[in-house]
Amino acid sequence: SIKGDEITRINTEHGLMNTYVEDIFEDKEGTIWIATEDGITKLLSPRFISYTPPQGLVGTIVRMILQDRAGRVWCGTYRGLSRFDSDGKVISFTEQNGLHHRVVAALAEDADGNIWIGTPRGMNIFDGSSIKQLSIQGIDPPFQIGGMLADRSGGVWVGTRGKLYHVQNKKAKRISGKQIESASTLIKPLMVDAEHRIWFSVGDIGCGFVQNDKITLLKETEGLPSSDVEFMYQDRSGAI
Repeated sequence: SIKGDEITRINTEHGLMNTYVEDIFEDKEGTIWIATEDGITKLLSPRFISYTPPQGLVGTIVRMILQDRAGRVWCGTYRGLSRFDSDGKVISFTEQNGLHHRVVAALAEDADGNIWIGTPRGMNIFDGSSIKQLSIQGIDPPFQIGGMLADRSGGVWVGTRGKLYHVQNKKAKRISGKQIESASTLIKPLMVDAEHRIWFSVGDIGCGFVQNDKITLLKETEGLPSSDVEFMYQDRSGAI
């Protein structure tokens, strides 16, 4: 962690499950959740709480974390999906509960409070009671999900291999761009900035953003240190 000019290193000696971190998330109560390849570490300073399969987590390799508007925390893993309820109960979902695939690659919450679940074999949706297949007009299955991102208009951005869609009312609009359509890797929507631009990564190209349905790409030739972009964040000054 970084506070001012002071850098504090947190590793397995302090309670972190694994030093390979997939995601870091701050919930509404200010608690930090860290997704690793050996489970989840929850920072309740100065204490660390760990979650692995014996504590109810469905799998050890955790890809991403999402908190819904009800305060529940969803964790996508390589073996399914786990939900942490406010009462401490952990509920898990696997292929036996309707998931297309055990690997959960992306999560998003839509304007109606439904949880969208992206897998290597398509999308599911949790409607508050059960997991169902999610069919979107304009996206033909089977398709592999690279990432999903809810925007401020109530829509959801969906990235697949070489394709980027904006989904509104379960109808998809494909955002065309020759540069990304030639990509051999998955497109992953990452963030919405203060100007309402949608930023995404393309593993073998770099990153880019969508504004007014037009794509602008940033590559190593534009100054990126690497074409492999995993995370993005916009600070208070507007810098990304």
